[in-house]
Amino acid sequence: MDDLKARLLSEFSAYCRKEARALYDEQGEEEREVACATFEADVLPDFGTHMYGDWHKRGLDSKLAETSFFDWLARKTWVEPTDGDFRVHVEPVACSLICSFD
Repeated sequence: MDDLKARLLSEFSAYCRKEARALYDEQGEEEREVACATFEADVLPDFGTHMYGDWHKRGLDSKLAETSFFDWLARKTWVEPTDGDFRVHVEPVACSLICSFD
């Protein structure tokens, strides 16, 4: 079940990044600038120099920066699921899907 949980959480994170990207794209230019400036000030210093340089050279055109930025935006926008949420909402669905293939 741990492998399944890891896979589901990975897929959930990818979904949240996609939703965060859609939200970002819907925002006005000023809101996008604020989001980027906040990321740069609050999050970027915790990353290494490679990420810092990539962000300043290419911004969201860098896959590394894009993934980090939208992971952060998703976490900032929505609450991350707890293990309890996962057990209550995701595991039963996953188990029913797995059992239906037997």
